[in-house]
Amino acid sequence: MMSSGTSFIDTNVWLYRLFEDNKMEVTERTKKRNIAIAITEAEGIIISTQVVNEVAANLLKKAAFN
Repeated sequence: MMSSGTSFIDTNVWLYRLFEDNKMEVTERTKKRNIAIAITEAEGIIISTQVVNEVAANLLKKAAFN
């Protein structure tokens, strides 16, 4: 669990939460996703426009989101 205050959340954390990379071992993928979910559910997170754009580009390209 994160401490109180603000924290910047980078692209990879969002991707671990939103995209299941089948190239990664299941236990490692699950562990990283659970950590990412816990981080991104915290209050006081900060995300930049660049991170939003990077996440969107990766989801469109790698996860075939539409």
